[in-house]
Formats: sequence, structure tokens, C-alpha cells
Amino acid sequence: MAPNTAPAIPFSQAGNSLPTASLSGLLIASVLLAMAFAALWYARRRGWMGLAAKPSQAPNPGRLAVRERIRLSATCSAFVLGEGEERIVVVESRHAVQVHAWPLKTGRDQP
Repeated sequence: MAPNTAPAIPFSQAGNSLPTASLSGLLIASVLLAMAFAALWYARRRGWMGLAAKPSQAPNPGRLAVRERIRLSATCSAFVLGEGEERIVVVESRHAVQVHAWPLKTGRDQP
């Protein structure tokens, strides 16, 4: 006697999900991510929407202010700070900071 077996279930060739549905979701996610990066880039260029301190345009007497900034290389900058008749040079690099101060030579300082 032959065993009583049911016929096999046919293999389905159709996929369970549509390829356009997954592509549209990926497209929407990438567009939203690109918009978020663009908004952050714009906010950074604008100074984080006004939260950054703005440098003073005119030097105030008796107050330390940045007189000049010089970019020496990609990782090194020099700043000239001034307060009254005195100047301070700050050289800032990735590894160290150096500070030098000297009085401004004027006609009154010469004998």
C-alpha cells in the first residue's frame, strides 16, 4: 500500500513587497536627510541663527580687542590684541598657544 500523501504546495514566484514601495521610502528618507544637512549648514554659516557673539566693529578704549587676525596655515593663526598702548600677539596652532606682549613705541617713549 502506498502512503497517503497530499500534493506539494506550489512555490510562489511573486515577491511579498513591491520594489517601488521600498525605493520611494528610501528616496523620501534621503531627501529629508539632505534637507536637515542643508538647514544645519545654513544655520552654521549664519552664526547659528544669531546665537554667536558678534565682534565689535570699533575698538573700545581700555578694553582688550582683536586688532588683526592673520591665517598662517590651515592649522595656525596669529591674533594681535590691543588694549590702549599695549599690544599682545597670540599665536594659536593645533598643538600649542604662544603669547607675547610688548608696549607700542611712540614718540613719547623715545628719549
